[in-house]
Amino acid sequence: MHMVRQVNVIAREDLGFRSALTNTHTHSLHPYPAKFIPQIATELVTKYSQPGEIVADIFAGSGTTNLEAMLSGRHSYALDVNPLATLLTQAKTAVIQPDVLSKEIERVIASVIKTAPDLVLQSDVVQAALIGKNQERLTYWFPENNVVELALLLLEIESIASSDLRALLLLIFSSSLKPSSYWLDWSVKPQHDRRPIRPSNPADVNPAVKYKRVVPPAIDVFTKRAKEVQKRYTAAAPLLHKQAAYRPEIVCADLTNHELGTNLFDTIITSPPYLTSYEYADLHQLSVFWLFNAQTVESFKRSGFIGTKMQPATPLPEALIASLALSNLREVMLPVPLRHVDQYFTSMHNCLSRAYTALRPNGQLCIVIGDSRYKGHDIPNHLIFLDMLSAMGCTIQDVWERPIPNKRLTSLRDATTGRILPNTQKGSKTAMEIYPTEHILILKK
Repeated sequence: MHMVRQVNVIAREDLGFRSALTNTHTHSLHPYPAKFIPQIATELVTKYSQPGEIVADIFAGSGTTNLEAMLSGRHSYALDVNPLATLLTQAKTAVIQPDVLSKEIERVIASVIKTAPDLVLQSDVVQAALIGKNQERLTYWFPENNVVELALLLLEIESIASSDLRALLLLIFSSSLKPSSYWLDWSVKPQHDRRPIRPSNPADVNPAVKYKRVVPPAIDVFTKRAKEVQKRYTAAAPLLHKQAAYRPEIVCADLTNHELGTNLFDTIITSPPYLTSYEYADLHQLSVFWLFNAQTVESFKRSGFIGTKMQPATPLPEALIASLALSNLREVMLPVPLRHVDQYFTSMHNCLSRAYTALRPNGQLCIVIGDSRYKGHDIPNHLIFLDMLSAMGCTIQDVWERPIPNKRLTSLRDATTGRILPNTQKGSKTAMEIYPTEHILILKK
């Protein structure tokens, strides 16, 4: 028997925060796709938890919820399968002295500036720094001189004893990779810049031609990013030090295979990945190659990213079979995309079941989720999630709908596949604007 659920959706224009600054404190020190803005995290943390309670984000991403929980005097727990996400969460909530950060940045930069000019890719010290890394992919994405400079930077950073200090410099390193590479500068997707090289003779320059971007030295990019991060962290440091007792517990794990425990959290506030979450692996591949020694993007995807087609097929849970919203979708989909949809929602059911068990009685569960589109079909994520959670025993309290202004990474997609498209394809027949709004589901155990 299918669930038939009447949902009263409350429009919350006030949660659009159209003119709000989203880069306060240590937010936005590093790009991360599809993260929700700190104002949403603050609204949910302060409304649905009390000071001193434990707030969990089981799909923590770059740690927005955890930083806001820390600043609001709540303990928190951050879990994510992406090691870059957990690194960023540690860096953004790090508690160190700004002068120590400044001195360490100066030391690292000075060492590389002194050493790099005398070295080439095959130098022993460079090769030692590249052990375990896929050099073919690195030289595909980076000029050889930048591979040398980045290898030396990483060697210096990894020698830092303080894990917080090391995390902050790794954040700077990671955010320096894309502008130090051949990545096509305006493209969201990983595209190698194959535009023609600008002629050295000004008379030969064609004003109608878009020429290849000149890739700057990696040490210059790192130095610029370091100054920006140092300035931002220095401004945030007094509050971070004041709230140091509320630093989050951070775990890097695949929730589909990780037991959270029982009755641990007072509130769970999270934004789950969508069907196309494999894009995280694509978009972060430069950091993945450098920091986590992945040999291919595909091998990184296999680490447990929900939404990848590499997830194993498992039987559909009863709660999903009973969901009218999913049943209607399943009736019109072809077998291959349907298998992917079933895998996604089965994985999400597994994760949310573990989250439900970890939530204390009468605990609050807040889920930020937008509807989406896949293979030409609208996916009513919020209705399917409500069916799943109600079947587990959650009581629906509110369903809010908020506008999403200027959501760059998820605003333009292929009408058939749902894949991200660059903004340059806006207006084409295959491009469509999606996710103009998203839902915030408020439930109680």
